[in-house]
Parts: sequence; structure tokens; C-alpha cells
Amino acid sequence: MDIDRLIAERAKRIDASGIRRVFDLGARLKDPINLSIGQPDFPVPDAVKAAAIRAIEGNQNGYTQTQGIAPLRQRIVEHLRTDVGWEVDARPLSAADPARPGIIVTSGTSGALMLAFQALLNPGDEAIIPDPYFAMYPHICTMVGATGVPCNTYPDFRLTAARVEPLITARTKLVLLNSPGNPAGVVATNNECRDLLELCRERNVLLISDEIYDTFTYADAREPSPLGGGEHQPAPAPRASPGRRTTYCSSAGSGRPTASRAGGWATAPGHAGSSRKSANSSNTPTSARPPRSSTARRRASMWTCPSRSRATRSGATW
Repeated sequence: MDIDRLIAERAKRIDASGIRRVFDLGARLKDPINLSIGQPDFPVPDAVKAAAIRAIEGNQNGYTQTQGIAPLRQRIVEHLRTDVGWEVDARPLSAADPARPGIIVTSGTSGALMLAFQALLNPGDEAIIPDPYFAMYPHICTMVGATGVPCNTYPDFRLTAARVEPLITARTKLVLLNSPGNPAGVVATNNECRDLLELCRERNVLLISDEIYDTFTYADAREPSPLGGGEHQPAPAPRASPGRRTTYCSSAGSGRPTASRAGGWATAPGHAGSSRKSANSSNTPTSARPPRSSTARRRASMWTCPSRSRATRSGATW
């Protein structure tokens, strides 16, 4: 049998992740220092482990609703209200107020981004991504038949409106901002976030802001929040209206010592939310209940803090 003939062309265009190659090499080394992935070198907090154990012992071991269990959706809504000033409907999308964003739970931020690209991009569409970039960004474009357009951010690694604007064409659907950036670690400023958001509004392009590592923002990179209440890691989300053409994705894992429980979520209004719900239902098996239950029961301090600078956040706004 000619196996090569059976493999889809889009799959052939995806190279093996450099991170995976590093893992393979590290497995053959003695006591290597792992700098390859965002994983802490200390244990998961006892409160999170205890919540997962209680869920298991309470026989909460089956599949969950694809959109996420109600307590977890409610906790996410509270987080969004405190962190970015958004009022999100916690009910399932089928019952949510179409004038407000709804919410679904996903398999991490990567899962949320994959659903966003599936719901938004057609074959031939373009997505502008920063260069250098997180390994999966160009590949999710390839997997949906779209084209990832790299934006050269050298030498300062800043994705600015001035650098993005010349790359926007009639085929451009979205711009992907990653701040703090992976791998460069650069944090966008308030002005850079504002300018990118305004550019995308003017050109009718979606701005997806991946801020999975915002808990690692040092004090010298924080700036006053547009919402007040102290300094924060600069982001487009607090400047955007959640009730109009806005999508927002996030995670509760990589920014805290709970990477193995990295549940994510996404919010979207109206038809965008329905499209993402359909993609999620068709592509993502529901996760086991214990991780979602333990995430929902975490202390509030693990989700938000008064400065709005410590909660893991990925926002997608236009």
C-alpha cells in the first residue's frame, strides 16, 4: 500500500516541532536543565491536588459537557469581570444572551486558538503572526488551509501597528499578538496594544492577543491599567468592547504550577460563539471531570489579584 499517497498535503507541510526534538535529546542526557517549555520546577499547590482528589473520590470521573461544567464557567466569568471588565454570560451558548459574549471551555489555550482559527479562517485566508513565534502558530494556519504571514519584529521583537499594516491584504482575517512574547519575552506597551487594536478595527481584522505568560511580567514592564486599580501587564482586552465583534481565549495552566491541568476557555458573541461551539463539539473530546472540578475550586487568588497583572489571560479582540 502506498501510505504516502494517503497522507493529506497539509499534514506533509507540518514539520516536527523543535520543542519535541529537544525533548527527545533531553531524554538521553543525564540531569539536563530543561529550558524548553513553560513548566514549573515545583509541585502543584496542595489545594489544587486536594480538589482533584475530592472530585475523584466523589465519583466525578466521567466526561463533562463540551462547553465546560457550570461551576468552572461561572469562575471564569468572575475572573473576566475582575481582570478585564467584561460581562460574560455563564450559561451554555444555546441559552446565552446574544447581546453578550458566551463562553466555552477548551483543551488549553492552544485548543482555544485552534478553534478560533477553524471558526474564522477559510482556505486562502491569511493570518499575520509575529516572527519569532511560538512553534504552533504557523502550523495551525496550515492545518486549516490558511497562510501564516510572518511579521518581522527584529531587532526589538515588537509587533507594532507600523510593522503589521503593510502586511494586511484583502485576504487578511486576523493578527496574532503574543505578549509576553514566546520565545523573545518582550512585553507590549499600552500604546502598542492601543495602536494595534485601532488598526485592526479600521481594517476590519480580528486581533487575537495571546497572553498566556502574563503572570511572568516583571514590574518594569507593567503600566497603569485602562480600568484603573493599579498597574498591569499591558493588553488590548481592557480597551475592547466585549459586546461587539470580540473573541477572547485564556488558560489556567501555564502561568501557574498547574500545567498538566491547563484547561482553557474562549468567549465570543453571537454567530462567532456558535461557530466555535460547533467546532469544539466536533473536534474536541470532552475532558475528564477531576481537572475541571479542581480548576473551578481553586482559590480566587489563583485567578485574579487587585493589580490585574497576575491572572493568566489570552484575549482575542477587534
